Amino acid sequence: MISSLATISLPVLAFVASVAGGCGSLPLYQNIGPRAYKLQQRAECKGTKVYDIDNVQDMEECREACRRFDCAAVNLFQLGEFYFKCEIMNYVSALTPARGAACYYATDLWPYGVPYYG
Repeated sequence: MISSLATISLPVLAFVASVAGGCGSLPLYQNIGPRAYKLQQRAECKGTKVYDIDNVQDMEECREACRRFDCAAVNLFQLGEFYFKCEIMNYVSALTPARGAACYYATDLWPYGVPYYG
């Protein structure tokens, strides 16, 4: 057990704790490039997926992919005890409840997927 824990980064373990236990281990907001993203725990953003990352070892992988695609949202999924996936979305049409999931969505989108210019 210790050896398997050693290969998983602290951000991934924080995600495990937040999704599995419901505690607030993930930050409420993330800044990726010039955009701010808000966390919605136990939810999945629905829309157009442009990229998948299976077997995520470090949340920075998801952040970098989001930056590269100037994403609208990032879905995070816990598929096994130490197995995670993230989906990079370029359009968000809905936010739905989902166990073992969390979604960071761009705060400049309102309603979901539509740019908000205030």
